[in-house]
Amino acid sequence: MDDTISDQISQWIVGNKNLETLDLEYPANKLTERGGRIILEAAAKSNLKEVKLRDDAVPTEWKGLKLDEIRQFITATNKQRSSNKQQKLLILGKERHGKTSLLHYLQQNKSIGPKTESTDGIDISEWRLGKNEGDNNNKEVLFSCWDFAGQRVCLVIVVEETQTNLY
Repeated sequence: MDDTISDQISQWIVGNKNLETLDLEYPANKLTERGGRIILEAAAKSNLKEVKLRDDAVPTEWKGLKLDEIRQFITATNKQRSSNKQQKLLILGKERHGKTSLLHYLQQNKSIGPKTESTDGIDISEWRLGKNEGDNNNKEVLFSCWDFAGQRVCLVIVVEETQTNLY
């Protein structure tokens, strides 16, 4: 069963308020672990009381858990993510177009000067952004800044399936 069908099943689960049990254990079911995650996440948002999946379709961290325990796991994970104030900032662009100068200005709040050496490869640094005056949120945000040299770069970014956004 491919992920498209898993997405359709998950939409059906969320839309069907009277469903109490879903059994997808039958042998012909070729549900992947990713598909199982999609279905279980949808089930966690629904009124379902039980979902039956083949063991190889259940994500490792949820094996042996009941649906209510999966709901608690998802809630705790989302809560942890929302309190985590660490982000990545990727600076990409053409050679000699001010990427390093922009990053320096953000980090130091001053110009780096007219002559800057070109970045060789990738410079990785941290930038701590404190709270603003009158802001009730007393936590700062920590950025891991990746300043890429202006050459042609091929990036592959792997994002966990459970992460919500990538900007």
